[in-house]
Amino acid sequence: MLSCTAATAYAEAQIIGPLDLVIRINATDVPFKAKASADVTSRSGQFNIDGDVTVLASTATLQTKIETIAKKQLPYKLPIDACDVRITKLSAVTITARDYEARLSATARVAIDCTVNQEHDVTIAVALQPTLKGKQALGWKVMRTPEIEMPTHWRIVIGILAGNPQKLLKAGIEKALETGGIIRIPVREGVLAAFKGANFDGNANEISLRIKGDLHAGGPVVTQLMTQTIKKPALEVTLASPDH
Repeated sequence: MLSCTAATAYAEAQIIGPLDLVIRINATDVPFKAKASADVTSRSGQFNIDGDVTVLASTATLQTKIETIAKKQLPYKLPIDACDVRITKLSAVTITARDYEARLSATARVAIDCTVNQEHDVTIAVALQPTLKGKQALGWKVMRTPEIEMPTHWRIVIGILAGNPQKLLKAGIEKALETGGIIRIPVREGVLAAFKGANFDGNANEISLRIKGDLHAGGPVVTQLMTQTIKKPALEVTLASPDH
């Protein structure tokens, strides 16, 4: 009777949070709140957790932190062979969530060496959605062609020598995100984990990223993971520096 009972699966819905969380991106602390819901199934000392985690942050805080993080990554050279176009500064960042997208706009200080050698402030706007990059990685998809406002003579020169500026900007953003913006599940012995999907939500004051996934591990491993998270609720993320 005891052995039959131990082998029987037991499922229970769990709600966790909200918890204060710090994500450290390139040595910059970004405060978030996190909450989770999960269906936990246990059988013979093994646990399967199927649910979602929602990470929330103030848009005002994110806007400031994005500028701080970007400052450490700049200047950034756009992947344009015919011209040297570099983003040297990012300011006036705004971020909102709409239609399950994160929409960012900013003023970028751009230096161009392409028959003309000048520097101007350029406004840009881009929409992003999270996308799966295999079971253990989450990346970002640039939705539509980014909006960009630049001097007319820049647009003409770049268009003649290199191609459509909006398409070039999109390619540059995609390359930067592919190089350093991928979120990967840490690989731990005794743990099987996979992303199932993700989406943005929020309003003018708060933005959230909801990530769905599942995890399978033994009881001692689950206990260890929970203990570490409670003692040190911080995640380390390092964005690779693009070629300057």
